[in-house]
Amino acid sequence: MTLPKALPNDLIDSLLFDYKKPEDLIGENGDQYSTQRFLSMH
Repeated sequence: MTLPKALPNDLIDSLLFDYKKPEDLIGENGDQYSTQRFLSMH
């Protein structure tokens, strides 16, 4: 069994650059919530 490779920190930093507070990502109107809602409809 091989373990998944970790994402480079600079990639994570660039993806999260515009987020100012946790709610921007995980809040009711955040990207995580929007993605889950989209995937549940398809």
